[in-house]
Amino acid sequence: MAKPRSTVRDQADALKVLGVLKVANATQILHLVRPHLTDNKTIRNALLVLQVAGVVVSEGNTAGPAGRFGAPDRTGEPSQKLWGLTPAGLDAAGKLLGRAPEDMGGRARGAGRGGAPHAMGANAAIIAFTKGGIGDITAWRTEVPHVLAATGKQNVRADAVLRAKEAGVPLPMVEVDRHTEPVERVADKLAAYAACYRRQVADPGVPWTSRRAGEEGVPYWQTLYRDTGLPGWPPLVFVFTGAGPKALTNRMQTLAELTREH
Repeated sequence: MAKPRSTVRDQADALKVLGVLKVANATQILHLVRPHLTDNKTIRNALLVLQVAGVVVSEGNTAGPAGRFGAPDRTGEPSQKLWGLTPAGLDAAGKLLGRAPEDMGGRARGAGRGGAPHAMGANAAIIAFTKGGIGDITAWRTEVPHVLAATGKQNVRADAVLRAKEAGVPLPMVEVDRHTEPVERVADKLAAYAACYRRQVADPGVPWTSRRAGEEGVPYWQTLYRDTGLPGWPPLVFVFTGAGPKALTNRMQTLAELTREH
């Protein structure tokens, strides 16, 4: 069997995408870096070459553990291999993206074995944004924790964060709701974001020796991201999927009622 052939550029772009998404299939990677193409063979070849190099690994497929590779997955499409990074791949992707290790997050080790349905939904949302001309893959981070207390034991984890000031959307947090948990739990998550945005911390720009007791701090979220130039909190975007139009509309209305000010 002939060895797969791939360009350095295709391999680098595939690594960048996996450095952001952590787990994805070849078609999703194609949509983000080669949207003008319809056949994902170019990306599949790149992934196979990267697998031989020890920087990516396939640990499952979109059909999940009960499905058969090639059979329809949850979306009705033929299932595909799911790819993630090895430790060496995470390091290589960080260098390509110009991100420090602490900004890369961890690997999605083993996520593909279960079909990674939530990651697939988050990936689809990111693809929809980019196809709409809002940012590119390098403007995103996924599974981003934001701590709610000084101990760091509690946090609200954004499915995705977009930083694309040039697109007019400086800092939206994105949550993907797949209609798989009680809507009350989704409302609790929105409340956690509000608590995160209200949280005040000492101004990191002021030396601790110069701080005075009782001195007002700065919003915690502003210590993590560049100034957006806009007033108020960063927007929180919910993406609803996993059910029919009527069920999704009812869910959105219920969430709005649960989270409105009383």
